[in-house]
Amino acid sequence: MSWPPIIERFEAKYEPEPTTGCWLWTAGRDRFGYGQFTFPGNQHVLAHRASYMLFIGPIPDGMCVLHHCDTPPCVNPSHLWLGTNDQNMADMAMKGRARSRGRLTQRPGERQRRLARGLAV
Repeated sequence: MSWPPIIERFEAKYEPEPTTGCWLWTAGRDRFGYGQFTFPGNQHVLAHRASYMLFIGPIPDGMCVLHHCDTPPCVNPSHLWLGTNDQNMADMAMKGRARSRGRLTQRPGERQRRLARGLAV
């Protein structure tokens, strides 16, 4: 039994979201919400990286595929861009998703909001 063409398999695994333009991955995801896709030969890759490779081209060694939309399950190639690891870390920090010792850092004012609601900081 042979697999359907790669593009057909890929396109069967997302749903376009009309409000945002995101193509939301509907198949398997990792614990961070990123889709997972398998190329022939059992090559497992994150779905947004597969989308970049299928619709845009090769990913140079050492480069990350980042989201303009900041939506992990999005695989719309027009929402993706290449960046270095440093750019990825800066993008995460700018969007309030930077991690410090495995925990998300708080957005500006979050400590004060949590204190005002009587929550732990």
